[in-house]
Amino acid sequence: MSTRPTGTILDDDRLLELRETDETAASELAVEVTPVAEFMGASSGDHIDWDVDRRADQPMLVFSGIVDEATADTPYPRQLREEVGDLVAPVPDPLVRAEPPAGLGLDL
Repeated sequence: MSTRPTGTILDDDRLLELRETDETAASELAVEVTPVAEFMGASSGDHIDWDVDRRADQPMLVFSGIVDEATADTPYPRQLREEVGDLVAPVPDPLVRAEPPAGLGLDL
């Protein structure tokens, strides 16, 4: 569970997979988040910020909605996007590549 939850939702019913995205130069991968975004009342173009947390001693990507004015003050601001009918959240490349605990430690 997040140490700084602002409305944490864990999607334990689905396996969330990283998928390629061409929509942004700052993120090669994205996560489909349609059910979570609908629950949050979020839509394409809404701003989010990313972080890495731990769950059961494993790194876990977390994001939270932010107001547009706060994007300059966040380390990894991104915008939700619609791709092929799904709402996706572009994942910052540094969080994918960085070794735990700072990231997922994936070599792309």
